[in-house]
Amino acid sequence: KMEEDGSHLCAAAQVAQINGVPVATIERRALPLLDRTEDTEEWECRSHTGFLMPGETFHSVLAHDWQLVHHTLATTHTELARHLAALLTIATQTIQTEGEITYDITQIEGNTLKPRSTQLPEQRYYVRRIFYVSDQLSLFHNFQRSSQQQQQHNTTPTWTEWFKQQLLWWSGSSATVSESESDGDTDDDENNNRWRVEWEIVHQDTGIRILLSGTISNNNNNNNNNNNNNNNNDNTTQHTTTAQQPHPQSQQQQQQRMTGIGRYIAKYGFYEGGLLDLYPSNYNPYRIDPRILHSLLTGRVTESVVDLTQRSHAHHISILQSQLDADTRRHAELSSQLTNPTATTGNHDNNNNDNDNNNNDNNNIHLEVEWLQQQIAMQRAQMEERCQQDRRVIEQLQSFL
Repeated sequence: KMEEDGSHLCAAAQVAQINGVPVATIERRALPLLDRTEDTEEWECRSHTGFLMPGETFHSVLAHDWQLVHHTLATTHTELARHLAALLTIATQTIQTEGEITYDITQIEGNTLKPRSTQLPEQRYYVRRIFYVSDQLSLFHNFQRSSQQQQQHNTTPTWTEWFKQQLLWWSGSSATVSESESDGDTDDDENNNRWRVEWEIVHQDTGIRILLSGTISNNNNNNNNNNNNNNNNDNTTQHTTTAQQPHPQSQQQQQQRMTGIGRYIAKYGFYEGGLLDLYPSNYNPYRIDPRILHSLLTGRVTESVVDLTQRSHAHHISILQSQLDADTRRHAELSSQLTNPTATTGNHDNNNNDNDNNNNDNNNIHLEVEWLQQQIAMQRAQMEERCQQDRRVIEQLQSFL
C-alpha cells in the first residue's frame, strides 16, 4: 500500500506488529537457531541460518532494501514479486524435481523491467525443487490464531490421510496430489502459512543463482496442467520446457498464493537479512538481494552484482573450509589415540576386562577414522569443484559488464 500511494520509506519504521506478532518477537525469532531445543515453543517458525543477522533489525533491513529497490533499481517490491510469482508458477507447472524453463518478463502486463537483450528477452533457467521432511512455518506465524483456526475447522488429518500423504511424498509422486499438500499450505490468515519446499534457480547464461525458501500453491487448473505435463514427459525428472506465460488477470492471485520469502517480498519488501554491503561477515544463503533478483529476471549484470556474488562465494567456501578443518582436527586426534594407546595396570581379571574395553574402543575409533578419511577426501573434492564453478560464474558475469 505504501508503494501504491507513494508513502515515504519512514512509514516502514512505524510497523509495530505483523499478524499480531510484535516486531520485538519477530526479531528474536529471526536470529539463527542452531538447536531447536533452545526454543521448544517457536522453533517451527525459526531457521538455523536465521532471517536477520547480528547488528540488523527488521526495520533497518526494510529501509535498506526499500532504498535499493526504489532508488537504485527504479522499480517496486510489488513488481519484483509479481515476476517471481510468475516464474514460480511456470516452475511448479512443469518441474517435478529439476529441469530447464524459460521466462520472458516483457510478457507480463505493466512490466517496467528491461531485459539485457530486447531482441531476445526470454531468459533461460535451470531449476531444482528440494523437499523438506517437515513444514517450515512463516516467521510471522501467530500460534494463537492458528490454534483458533484449527479448532474452528477441525483441520487435523486422520491417520489414513496422514499416512497417504507420507507415502506420496516418499515415493516422489508429489505431482499426483494438489500443490497445497505437496509443497505448502495457507491458513485463513494469509501470514499463517507453511511450506516444505525450497527452489534453487540458476540463470543459465550469467550463472546468477538464488535459493528460494517457499513456493506457490497451484489452483485446480494448474494441477491438471501439471499432471498432463508429467504424463507427456513419461515421468522423467529432468527436461527442458517453455511454459505459457501466466495470464495477467491471475497475477495478483499468484502473489497471494506464494508462501515463504516470495510472500515476504510481495507484502512487506522483506528479502531477509544478511546485508553484506553493510556487514561483510553477515552471510545468509537464503537472502535474495534485490539486485541479484533483478539480475536473475533481466539478465543484466552490474558491478554490484559481481561484487555480491564474489562475497557470497567467499563465505560459502569459508563454511566448507571450517567443516574440513574440524574434521581434519578430529581425524588427527583419533589417529593419535591409535598410535599412543594408554597402558593399563592392575589384577589379571581387571586387565582382561580393560583389554576387552580397549579393543572395542579401538575398533570404534578405527571406524570413525576411516569414515573421516572418506569425508575429508569428499570435502576437498567438493571444495575444488565449487572453487572452479565459482571462478567460471565470476568470469561469466564479468563478460556481461
